[in-house]
Amino acid sequence: MRPAGTGWIHEIKHDGFRIVAHCDARVVRLVTRNGYDFADRFPLVVEAITALPARSCVLDGEAIAVDDNGLSVFDLIGLGDTIMP
Repeated sequence: MRPAGTGWIHEIKHDGFRIVAHCDARVVRLVTRNGYDFADRFPLVVEAITALPARSCVLDGEAIAVDDNGLSVFDLIGLGDTIMP
């Protein structure tokens, strides 16, 4: 249940991978908490970041997959048998 009133700030908890995206000179790295580069696993994210009107940027977020109801489901991320490259 979402808190009511103007004194509250909240965010939805997603079930995925924490990713820090680094873009410099149109080279994008999607780095996990353990230091792995997942850029090859999320090509649409790399494409979207490359299209940004910025020469360089750092974005912090969560890589998720959603089901037909719009809920994040970790098992849908589709990383195969292992999460390490």
